[in-house]
Amino acid sequence: LRVELQEDGRNWVVLEEFDYEIGEVGGEKIVVPVGVKTDFGSVPQALWNLISPIGKATRPFVLHDYLYSRQLYSRGMADYILLEALGVVGEAWIKRSSIYYGVRFGGWVAWNQHKKRIAAEKEKNK
Repeated sequence: LRVELQEDGRNWVVLEEFDYEIGEVGGEKIVVPVGVKTDFGSVPQALWNLISPIGKATRPFVLHDYLYSRQLYSRGMADYILLEALGVVGEAWIKRSSIYYGVRFGGWVAWNQHKKRIAAEKEKNK
């Protein structure tokens, strides 16, 4: 995973595309392109000792940020793909479950922000 820290000191941008093949839902390949912005895991800093945004989960976090930002799948499917990817990289069951239920509970905020942005872009391009 090649990324570059942005001037805000919190967000990163993908410098080299990578792909992920969805296993349980038909083997479809997702390509995360250059330029995707990510904060890795949107984990509150107070929880970083338990769930770090950097480590095994980093690539799945970037994949999930991409899926949310483009909304190529439903939110539930994007969250499921994150759960699956966390398993592929070897995250422990308790950690991947905690991350999954965290995004199921709180991910709607980011999802709706991206949904509004996408709608505004479509309207602008009419």
